[in-house]
Parts: sequence; C-alpha cells; structure tokens
Amino acid sequence: MGIFLLSIAAILPFAGFTARRRKVIRRLFIAAASYSYVIETLQNFRGFNPRFSKVGGPVVTLAGALFGVVSLSFVVSGILLTIQFLRMKAPLSRPVLINGIRYALLSVFIANLAGMLMMSLQGRFIGAGGNYIVLHGIGLHSLQTLLLPAWLLEHSSLGSGKQRLLLHTGCIAWLMTILCIAVQTSLGRSMLEVSLFSILALLCLLVWLFTAISALMSRVSV
Repeated sequence: MGIFLLSIAAILPFAGFTARRRKVIRRLFIAAASYSYVIETLQNFRGFNPRFSKVGGPVVTLAGALFGVVSLSFVVSGILLTIQFLRMKAPLSRPVLINGIRYALLSVFIANLAGMLMMSLQGRFIGAGGNYIVLHGIGLHSLQTLLLPAWLLEHSSLGSGKQRLLLHTGCIAWLMTILCIAVQTSLGRSMLEVSLFSILALLCLLVWLFTAISALMSRVSV
C-alpha cells in the first residue's frame, strides 16, 4: 500500500489536474489509505479477516463492508487517473514517461478487476489452485515495473525511436504477462502449474526483463 501511494504521488503532477483537484485526490487517497492500514492491521492482529470475516459480530462485519467501499474508492480513483492520462494529446511534455504511466495504469485497472472479483467471491481463491491475489499484486506493481524503465529510457543515450521501441515492447510484454496470469487463474489453476498460459507468462516476463535491463544499461552508459 505504501509503495502504491508513493507511486501515485509521483505521477499525479503529470496528470494535468488543477491544483484544487490534485488536493482533493490527495486527501481522498490519504483518508482511504489510513482506514485501510488501521482495519487491516487491527483485524489481522485480532485474528479476523479484515474483508470477508464470517465471525466477530456486526461490528466486524460493518468494518469489513466499509473496507470494501474504501477499496472501491481506489478502483474509481484509478479509473479516473487512467482516463485523464489517456485523454492527454500530443505533443506531450515527457512522452516516454507519460506512455509508461498509461501502460502502468492499464495494468492497475486489470489488478483492480481482480480485486473486485475477490470481493464478489468473498475470498481470493477460485477452483483447485487459482489465486487472484497474485494477479492483483503483480498488476498493482506495474506502477514500479513500468515507470522505472520509462524514466531510465527518458534519461538514456538512446534515440527517441529506440526509446519508444523498448518502452512499447516491455510494456506490452508486461501486459501480456498479466493477461496470461488472469486466464490461468480464472481457469482455477495455480501459476506454479505448468501449462500453456504459465509458460507464455514466463516468456513475456523475460521479454520485459530484457527491456528493463536494456533501459538500465542505456542509462548507466550516459
């Protein structure tokens, strides 16, 4: 949660919002994150599931329901941010970074869909071995895995054409990884189980890793 909020804080100045709207968004994120931290920590220490507890009485149930509403606020905020960045038109002030943010937010959208599925299932598991928390977590970490290479490419010695090629290749590979994980999970199968989709996810992840290392090396060589 902390890394997620810091990443949102880092990209928010590039969204083109007015100062007043940025302030509102910041306050909403702070309030939602504060409640999430308290309820998750407190309920876990008490031995209750903070979201889907079936014991503990009406207070615990109400706290979990409110946690669900707070989680939906993160989803709505993420959608609004995604729309805002996708609406930005050329020429962009920092095109490599902005495009990286767009890909990252699309990945976060998929992660949020996984979160909503967990809410509807009242848990993270589906089928014999499917676990939506894997998809949810990897999708949210797109705010680091896609933005860092974009920032490195932006400050690299590569020409704009090579920067765009590496950026799009890495970001699309990461998105394909997430989609393969989504399919494997929805089939009720663990990502550790060898199958067509787990192999494709691994291959796409290796492509992303190659582009990320290339971005790092091009930045170091400046």
